[in-house]
Amino acid sequence: MTAQADDFRPKNHRSAAASAGWTAIGQFGSQGIAFAANLALVPFLDPAEYGVIVFAWALLALLDSLVDFGTGMALVQRPTFTQGLLDTAFTINLALAALGTVFLIAVGFVVRGTETADFHGGATATMLWQLAASCLLTALLGIHRSVLQRRLELVAVAKIQFANAVLRGGVSVALAATGHGVQSLVIGYYAGVLFGVVALWRTSRLRLHLRLDPHERRELLGYGVRIVIYNLWNTTLQRIDAFVLSATLGSAAVGLFSLARQLLLQPVEMGGLVVRSVLLPRLARLQGRPWRARQIYRRCDQMLAGLMVPGLLAIAILFEPIAGLLPERWHAVGPLVLPLLPAALAALLMQSPGSMMLANAQHDAMLRWATLRGGVLVAASTAGLWLDLRGVALLLGLLSLAVLPGLLTGPAVLLRLPRRVLARALGELLPAAALTGAVMAASRWLLARAELHPVPLVLIAGIAGAFTWLLSTLLLRAPVARISRRLWRHRQARR
Repeated sequence: MTAQADDFRPKNHRSAAASAGWTAIGQFGSQGIAFAANLALVPFLDPAEYGVIVFAWALLALLDSLVDFGTGMALVQRPTFTQGLLDTAFTINLALAALGTVFLIAVGFVVRGTETADFHGGATATMLWQLAASCLLTALLGIHRSVLQRRLELVAVAKIQFANAVLRGGVSVALAATGHGVQSLVIGYYAGVLFGVVALWRTSRLRLHLRLDPHERRELLGYGVRIVIYNLWNTTLQRIDAFVLSATLGSAAVGLFSLARQLLLQPVEMGGLVVRSVLLPRLARLQGRPWRARQIYRRCDQMLAGLMVPGLLAIAILFEPIAGLLPERWHAVGPLVLPLLPAALAALLMQSPGSMMLANAQHDAMLRWATLRGGVLVAASTAGLWLDLRGVALLLGLLSLAVLPGLLTGPAVLLRLPRRVLARALGELLPAAALTGAVMAASRWLLARAELHPVPLVLIAGIAGAFTWLLSTLLLRAPVARISRRLWRHRQARR
């Protein structure tokens, strides 16, 4: 029987743009908290412990893709709800969660037998066993979150997501500071997820049962198999470095490489998330006006590049002195950050087109996108058999730039723009970026020779770089300067 309309009608009548904005706040805020918490954990863990965490989190991400099974997307897209649909989706998720729990336990026994001087199989196995029940908690979250999204109660979802991240990060850092090691992340994870389960269940007010509706089961299984194949393939490729580097270079190498990647690539991903939350709703409303859609896309792309490039340069050039303030076991991460700069710039060019845009417009585009991007990571990680971590980092950037034309083909067709136009936002900033990088590098070298403490060294060199960036973008008439002036004049006129 079809559920009553009152049960599932939207209860939040905000505009689509406001809804997308709240979704971005929840996602961006939670990612920002997680990013800050991961950095705060560094002084209390050693690289090998950090590598164990990265390995476990990568495996957990794979299982989350399996447990979700596309049921959340199916619930959001369905024109009508039935109680049978909800119960069937819930039952499928729980069954897959039980399978995932068994799988984690089995993998734990496998990795425990691979203990070596470089790979900490015993510690990894213990963490996997402790996280085994997390699959069941993931299954308890999905249906309730999807129903709230369907009702457009995005404010509630965003608040729960943000509070989850704050609780998880706060508990993890507090326990790590008191010497609990990797167990702090396990406890913090469970604290956040349990809070999310209780909050979502109380907010959604759903009653779910363990049963399979024959008709809904066939539809959901057919739909979910296609979704889960892509999700597993994409997640495996995007997390492959954790598995390959663990085997080739060991747990400590994974920890160092993961921290360096987070410092450069995670801010890019968060910036891309914000831009897409603004860009995609506007493009959806401009489907019949391709010229205007292209103009809005280029403006968002130019602003993203203009805001992110100086930050990436500052992190890449100035992080090594800061790494000297970390415990000695983490000093090796400093030289890894600069070789990752090409990979971060390539990722910046891919954020604004983004896989979300392709998924909404082109058949099988997401699979091609994921395969090409993941193939680069596989090749770079496998090179750890012959290269050290700096070589792997540099190779990742070079390969990312080499396959960039292929990655931009789909968005170019979709937006009816040449690929060179998609890359122009970054290309027009290269002179200003080169000048800014040179100023920061020279400032760092001179201040280091004067034996200045790393903190004032980074502040002075960063201020010099920021001033150079502002001045050079204005003098060279970079697009970000023109757009910023227009936005400022528009704001002043409105006042």
